[in-house]
Amino acid sequence: MNKTHWIGVRLESDVPDDEIKEMIRTAYRLIVNSLTSKVREELGL
Repeated sequence: MNKTHWIGVRLESDVPDDEIKEMIRTAYRLIVNSLTSKVREELGL
């Protein structure tokens, strides 16, 4: 896997939970949008 755009976040850090959740939502949307419509349909997305 290409890890060029990966980031690491220590959950015990000062990063607020809401910010971590937003990073996860953003990453999820980016991945879903990169899938073909056929794969999205197969996954029920």
